[in-house]
Amino acid sequence: MTANKIRQKSSIDACRKCGSRKQRSDGNRGSEEGRASLPPESASSLGTEQLLLPNALTSVSSIASADLVERGHKPSWRMPWFLIIMSCVQLSVYFIANGCLTRRLMLIPGHPYEVWRYFTYTLLHSDLMHLLLNVSLQCLIGFCLESEQSHWQVAIIYIAGGFAGSLVTAYSQPDLSLLGASACVYALLTSHVPYLVLNFRQLPYRYLRIASLLILCLTDVTLTAYHFLVKHNVNPRICVEAHFAGALSGLCFGFLVYSVIRRHYASHCCLLCCI
Repeated sequence: MTANKIRQKSSIDACRKCGSRKQRSDGNRGSEEGRASLPPESASSLGTEQLLLPNALTSVSSIASADLVERGHKPSWRMPWFLIIMSCVQLSVYFIANGCLTRRLMLIPGHPYEVWRYFTYTLLHSDLMHLLLNVSLQCLIGFCLESEQSHWQVAIIYIAGGFAGSLVTAYSQPDLSLLGASACVYALLTSHVPYLVLNFRQLPYRYLRIASLLILCLTDVTLTAYHFLVKHNVNPRICVEAHFAGALSGLCFGFLVYSVIRRHYASHCCLLCCI
């Protein structure tokens, strides 16, 4: 009897062990099936989380926001500091300049080796109307250029126009004194042509810009012709050579200096300038 009882207990224990093994194997199979039945989106998200966050130190949202910042979500326009500084300097010089300072800065005959005169004449103006006209035009014409290009590129165009106007005037009319920033304004105006050619597809309101440039050029040509025909280029005397040299330098240096823009800027600000 005891031997039979011992055999029955051993068989019962063996059955229990087999049942527990089956339950474990079924549980493992269920977990594997549950993993296999996960949708592909959640699986991919888990995979990317594991790839991006191996140590679970950074969240996916912070990495996404950092990526957006790297892609160029920055302020959509930059302040035209060069034109603002030049305008402030010209306004200040007009109100503080006396006869001595004017003679030291103006381009006058008989001082060919005083090289600073070839640009400092752009800081002087004959009257308040001349000053306000040049300052307003250079800010309106150059705002889009400096906000979409860099400061040094616009500075090169501006300074090159000033030097070109003085050099051509000193060569063609050596007895003529020169003052005013009109040559620099013409350089900014004509530099829009290479800028439009290089960035035509990227620029907002490109056809409005072309129309604005044509209107400005036709208006200037009409007013200059009227001044020559009616007033015989007297009071004030317009130095056409300086204007032409500044315009030509802006056209040439624009192709050398300007670059292709890679992102759009504040189109509403440029729209206001064009209007």
